[in-house]
Amino acid sequence: MKIFFCDACNESIPQRDFSQHRITIEGGKLFCPKCAPMSQEKQQGASAALVATLLLLVVALIGMGFWGWQLIDSLRADLTRAQLSLVDAGNVAGVTANRLDTALASLQNSEATISELKAAVTGLRDASQQRYAELDRRLGTESDAARATLDERLGTLDAKITAALGELRTQTQGTREDLAGQKAGLEGLKAALEVVRELAATKPQPAAVSAAPAGVAVVEPSARSAVEEREVNALLLQLSDTDPGQRYTAVTELGRYSGVKVVAALEGMLKDSEEYLRVAVVQNLRRLGSKPSLPLILQVLRDGDPFVRSAAKAAFEELASTRLDFDPEASPKDRESSVKNTETWWEANRVRVLSGS
Repeated sequence: MKIFFCDACNESIPQRDFSQHRITIEGGKLFCPKCAPMSQEKQQGASAALVATLLLLVVALIGMGFWGWQLIDSLRADLTRAQLSLVDAGNVAGVTANRLDTALASLQNSEATISELKAAVTGLRDASQQRYAELDRRLGTESDAARATLDERLGTLDAKITAALGELRTQTQGTREDLAGQKAGLEGLKAALEVVRELAATKPQPAAVSAAPAGVAVVEPSARSAVEEREVNALLLQLSDTDPGQRYTAVTELGRYSGVKVVAALEGMLKDSEEYLRVAVVQNLRRLGSKPSLPLILQVLRDGDPFVRSAAKAAFEELASTRLDFDPEASPKDRESSVKNTETWWEANRVRVLSGS
């Protein structure tokens, strides 16, 4: 028995498919029942795909033709612009070439001018060097002579100044000694006048001891001996010494005595330049119980040194028997306000405090 195979799936076709006419023969090819319908669908699908492909190809060709014409027009316009640019560039190149020729000619002329200038500068430099050498030689000779003359004159002047300064120093020293002697004499005369004034203003009284803190003997001037009086006068003179240590010693020693002369001298030292000395003065006025010194002590509250201000506050409070709202360490503005309040209080209580009531 002859066996037939399907040209599509290459499988054998049973005999019953032949007897039942289920096979398909197309284009000289034999198809089984399974492959026959599929072959038809594929042919139809292929035909449809072929038609669609042809349509797309036609559309693409039409589109490419339209785009091609546009591209050709664009290329033609670009080509035209390029030609115009080339023409402009050629014109610019021609103008530039002309300018370069002109610049080259100017440069050649400039090089010639520069060469001439170089030659002139070289000649000027050589001439200047020669002149500078001659001038330096002349200056060297003349400056040596001038220096020698100047040194000689300066030496003579220095000798004269030295002699004049020595003479002036001698005269100044003599004048200082004369002034010191005159000052000492004036101070002694002043002290003597104070003593005479006190003796003339007071009647003879028995020796009395004024009230003073324990351990400090305050003797009235009328009861002081001649030796003590000389000591007081010597201390008064010592208050004007240029050595602050000597002035401080005089202040502290004067605190052992009393009297108008001593108090007045101490009050005059409230303006001394040394702050520790001003503190000693305030403390001595407090120790002597000098209530008439309260207005001056009140002004010392404005002193620039906090220790002096603190001593003045303690002295004022003790002598005036009051308490002050004053902080020696406060700001200048606050201190000034407190001092003004104290001044107001003093004006209202001056008579009562001085009278001791």
